[in-house]
Amino acid sequence: MSLGSAYHTDTSSNSFIIDHPKDAFSAKDQFAFVVSMDKAFNTFHLTVAIVQISSGGGSSVISSTPITLSSPQSNQLANQFLTGDVMGSNPPGKYRLQIENDSTILAQTDFTYKG
Repeated sequence: MSLGSAYHTDTSSNSFIIDHPKDAFSAKDQFAFVVSMDKAFNTFHLTVAIVQISSGGGSSVISSTPITLSSPQSNQLANQFLTGDVMGSNPPGKYRLQIENDSTILAQTDFTYKG
């Protein structure tokens, strides 16, 4: 999984590419992610979760959004949004973006929210 400020589709390889990679975002930043799996997701339904990571190592889900894929044979997922729209009033700190299928985490990456 890759993070950045935007993504585009590479028409020659038919894949999503992150533009301007980064792992720290303020509320006014555009937040983009790209997931490319070795195998198909094999489902129409995934969940995108944002997890707050505490300094002691614990974690708690602060946001969970269902996503419907156009094909279960897809092995790529990309999206972008305004960081503040998703983070709301959550405090600055360390967070994790997770892509889940039922209760299985398929991909994850950590990022810093600067508020």
